[in-house]
Amino acid sequence: MFARPRAAACDLCEHCGAGVDRVWLVPGDVLNSCETCFQRATGRAPVHAHGFSSAPRRQPDGRTASFYLRADGRRPA
Repeated sequence: MFARPRAAACDLCEHCGAGVDRVWLVPGDVLNSCETCFQRATGRAPVHAHGFSSAPRRQPDGRTASFYLRADGRRPA
């Protein structure tokens, strides 16, 4: 229903050298593969949840989440 937001290309396919936003490991291989190379090697499309990215995860606005902080700003014990 909703399209996934596209991230900037931050990973490199180690087979074809393409800059991609997500890579997968082909079973029996140790090199990162883009979606095209994964499909070429296995004959099926990769599962999105099995892929990974080296992009750092952060809060959308860059601040820390406040729902787990105490009123004085410290984390709970």
